[in-house]
Amino acid sequence: MWRSFDDSVLIIKIEVRAILGLFNAFCILSFRNGVAKTFGRTAANWFVVLQASQFHTMYYASRTLPNFFAFGLSMSIPSPLSLNIYFKCYKLH
Repeated sequence: MWRSFDDSVLIIKIEVRAILGLFNAFCILSFRNGVAKTFGRTAANWFVVLQASQFHTMYYASRTLPNFFAFGLSMSIPSPLSLNIYFKCYKLH
């Protein structure tokens, strides 16, 4: 009985981590598309290279820690439209 309970908890944990990892990956790619529309494909490609080369981003992307629940949300908030508006208002682009 306990073995089946432990197995089901482990499966749920793996499923939750897979969903969180996919969500964070989707948010990084969504942010990359915003960077591509605002700054061009070269900047977007460098953004992906820099994100992929950071150990903590790849290692913790599927960990159920509060900062990586917020990571996906903070990467998905600046949409391409808001990046364009921000940089046109402040003439940074």
